[in-house]
Amino acid sequence: MRDERRPTEPRWEDLPAAELRRLDDLAAQEKLEEELRQMDLESHEKKQLLEDLAAEEARIQQAFDSLPNIFIAARHTDSALNAVSSSDYNSECKNCGAKPFSEGPHHGSSCSRNQDKLALSTDLAHRYSCTHCGAQPFVAGAHHHRDCPRRIKKHIERSVTGGHNYSKTCKHCGVKPFSQGPHHDSDCKRNWSYSAYETELAHKYECSKCGAKPFVAGPHHKKSCSRHFY
Repeated sequence: MRDERRPTEPRWEDLPAAELRRLDDLAAQEKLEEELRQMDLESHEKKQLLEDLAAEEARIQQAFDSLPNIFIAARHTDSALNAVSSSDYNSECKNCGAKPFSEGPHHGSSCSRNQDKLALSTDLAHRYSCTHCGAQPFVAGAHHHRDCPRRIKKHIERSVTGGHNYSKTCKHCGVKPFSQGPHHDSDCKRNWSYSAYETELAHKYECSKCGAKPFVAGPHHKKSCSRHFY
């Protein structure tokens, strides 16, 4: 009876050099393809994550933008009531006797002027100018002069340039508004890291549209003014 033996797998040392190189190249190619597939998967996951984050940020911004106008400047004036004593204001609310008389959480719970946040942009807040520095509205906030006891030391990060129709330019670099801020040229002496509301330059004029002072765009302008934002 004939002895039939199955062929055995060749040993590496028995393979010719060309075949060894071919097998090495094939293994390297398979490894590279696997790495590329993994990179593509990770890239897709990162892209999806960024898209999800952008969608969530847009949702939050949309929700914030939809808040009633009475919440204007809430981020900048929440501490105003604690920083400035009510005795510093002259006029009181005709309904509940609170000072200042403009809308805010300091009014009685049954008062029609009771609101969650201290308002800067309403007609009541703009009825008078500050007795100390002339700022308008008279209510405490970041818009008062640096030496005023009603000034709240907070920086307003939103850009004050563009779309606000300022008339005068900086005499040094030609930008608008001419008051200090990051919008000035880097070599201009009015280039500051934040938009200034408390300086002499910012208080040099009042808003030609709503009478707010300083004239620089911000949460202290009336809500109907094109220079108002929050």
